[in-house]
Amino acid sequence: RRSSDLDISLLLRCTAAILTGSSRPESLVQLNGASVRQRFSEVVNGIRGALDFLDNQLHLPSISNLPFENALIPLSVFFSVPGNAEVAVTDEQRAILTKWFWRSAFSGRYSAGVLRHLDADINEARNLKEGRPSNLAEIAVDIDQSFFLENRFLTSSVHSKTFVALIAQLSPLNFVSGTNVNLREKLQHYNRKEFHHLMPKAFLAESGQTQRSENVLANFCFIARADNRTLGGGSPSSYRQRMAANMDEILQSHACPNALFDDNYEAFVTLRASALAMKAKELCGVNV
Repeated sequence: RRSSDLDISLLLRCTAAILTGSSRPESLVQLNGASVRQRFSEVVNGIRGALDFLDNQLHLPSISNLPFENALIPLSVFFSVPGNAEVAVTDEQRAILTKWFWRSAFSGRYSAGVLRHLDADINEARNLKEGRPSNLAEIAVDIDQSFFLENRFLTSSVHSKTFVALIAQLSPLNFVSGTNVNLREKLQHYNRKEFHHLMPKAFLAESGQTQRSENVLANFCFIARADNRTLGGGSPSSYRQRMAANMDEILQSHACPNALFDDNYEAFVTLRASALAMKAKELCGVNV
């Protein structure tokens, strides 16, 4: 969803944050109508700048791709500017905003204490924009392979959206053609049909490897429906021959180890979860 599709509640929270420094929509009541109208370009520019940052820097073209939609609020504050101006983002600011996004996602920052965390982040985003010291990205986060081994893939869940956003950073390739996945198309029409098991459910059942759920995050990636039909429901070692010639490159673009073709589910998901955790730590700026 672009700005035209923002729900009114989120739009009001962005507006309140930009105009009053508070994420509470009721704070707008303190302002007179003329003041709000006079500063409305700040709101429009802030939301538009935030959406463009998410799209261009993080490859997330839709609000529905965000683990927490509230992440749009501090970003809108950072990008708010009057008139026809745009915020010129320095490399340091871009790095801080990116680190904050990933740390807030992987730490579940907006799962609890939402207003308190939002107001703190709004203040720190303003400090960052105005060149003052900012603690925006100083969010404690603890990431390990359990995130990808214990959480199941449900397109509406925060954990799954965080996982999908991470995979989008890897410039994933299609399994059958070997070409780039069209992320804009896949993510704008975000649904379960764009994601499939690396080790198919039927194969795991037939081979008796059902001790761990087949639906853990570490067993999923972008595989288009047509590609999934081509690959079939057999073992990875059998569908390997139907993949494109640049197979190693394809696997790397999904943080997927070659152990996939050993057909050992537990060994494979453990290795992939570790690779995904390494990438998550990198995005969060956590020393590996």
